[in-house]
Amino acid sequence: MPRILFTLWKPLLTALILMAVHSAHAQENSKPAQMPDWVLYKQDGTLVKSSDYTGKPLILHFWATWCPYCKRLQPGLDAIQKKYSEKGLHVLAVSLKEESGAKPQSELESRGLSLQTLVNGESLGIDQLNIDGTPTTLFIGPDGKILGSTMQSDPQDPKWEAVANYLIGLQDEKSD
Repeated sequence: MPRILFTLWKPLLTALILMAVHSAHAQENSKPAQMPDWVLYKQDGTLVKSSDYTGKPLILHFWATWCPYCKRLQPGLDAIQKKYSEKGLHVLAVSLKEESGAKPQSELESRGLSLQTLVNGESLGIDQLNIDGTPTTLFIGPDGKILGSTMQSDPQDPKWEAVANYLIGLQDEKSD
C-alpha cells in the first residue's frame, strides 16, 4: 500500500509544481518589468510626467474615492511619505475609475492627508499596467523597474516600512 501512495503522489506533486511555476510566470508577464512613460495631471491641472521621477524610488498607489480599502490604507501611505520624503522616496496616488464629479485631491485633503493625487489615471493604470482593482500599490526602483505590487490595505503592516527602506537603499546604492 505505501508503494501505491508514493507512485500516485509523485505525478500529483509534479503537476502541482508545474501549475505553480506556470501561475508565477503568468503573473510576472501580466505587468511590465519597466515602468512605462506616462503623463498625467493633478486635480488643479498641473502636468506631472514619469520623467519627473527618473532616478528616484517611487510608490505609486492606484485608488478611487469610493474605495473603502483605499481610505483605510492612505493614512499609512501618507505617514510613509512624510517619514521618507527627505531621504528621496516619493509616494504618488493615482485616481481611477471615478464617478462623475469626483475630486480626489480634495477628498484626501478633507481627511487631513497630504498625498499628491494624479487624476484620470485609467490610461496608465488600466491600459498600460493592467490594474484591475483598488487599492493597488506598485513599488518602483530608481531605475524605473517595477519591483512588485500589492493590494494590501493594512496601514499598520510593518512590510510598508521594510519596502520603503529597501527602495531608499536602492537609491543609496545607485549614488555610490
